[in-house]
Amino acid sequence: MKKCCYQVVTALMILLTAALFAQEEPNNDAKKAFNDGNDQFRARKYAAAAESYKAAVTADPGFAKGHYWLGNAYKRQGDYNNAAKSYQTAVSKDANMIKAYTALGFAQIRLGQLSAALTSYKKAVELDANSAKGHWGLGEVYRKQKDFKKAVASYEKSVELKSTDAQAWRGLGVAYAELGDHAKVIEAHTNSIQNQKNRGLKGDSYLRIGDAAFALKQYDDAEAAYLNSLKFATKSVIKGAANFGLGEVYKNKGQTQKALASYQKAARDRNWKRPAEHEIDILKNPDKYAY
Repeated sequence: MKKCCYQVVTALMILLTAALFAQEEPNNDAKKAFNDGNDQFRARKYAAAAESYKAAVTADPGFAKGHYWLGNAYKRQGDYNNAAKSYQTAVSKDANMIKAYTALGFAQIRLGQLSAALTSYKKAVELDANSAKGHWGLGEVYRKQKDFKKAVASYEKSVELKSTDAQAWRGLGVAYAELGDHAKVIEAHTNSIQNQKNRGLKGDSYLRIGDAAFALKQYDDAEAAYLNSLKFATKSVIKGAANFGLGEVYKNKGQTQKALASYQKAARDRNWKRPAEHEIDILKNPDKYAY
């Protein structure tokens, strides 16, 4: 009798498991539309991909992965509002989809919804304490909320889990700068540069290293960093800042002509024009500023 009951229970469990897997498996129409969306997404046809993913989730509203990729297609188009809605639907269909929570958090940051983003990233790390992206996201939110100590702790956990993450190292450097720890700024941005592919962001990190070295009165190191910033910078404002930094270095090293030349280059950028011209005037007319 016991054996018979055991067999019945086992059979019911097998049937229940099969039913659950059947619910998770999208129907054929949803699969076809989803695969079409993937092809279009890979081809960077994000608007077309979104239409295919919409067809997939219309054919199967419970298709969590379809909602997630619809969110990705919206995100690539800069439509963070609809991206967030799609990611929210994805996690409502699959409460354990960690990547949907981190993607949702990113969209919410872009929408300025920091409290909501914090909740999303916390859920991601609750589901997986080793989610480097989840800890990075927490760092981003805390930094934007100006809670720099918590930001540092989150970024440090992120780079501990994924030491090649240039974004996390860069965020860590920015947070350390707010705390006035210049040595840590240099360390973090050096690691960011080593893993960074984007030239413009390399230029930005070199600029930040230069500023930190200057604050530590390590003028030779600051000069080298600013010169490297100019090699990689793609934005006028970064170039202006690097040239202004060089002007400050040369002024402190007593190299007046080099300082003037650097300030003049800095003045070409509208953001640095006024402070650079002020420094030029000081160097050219020292008596004017004598007390």
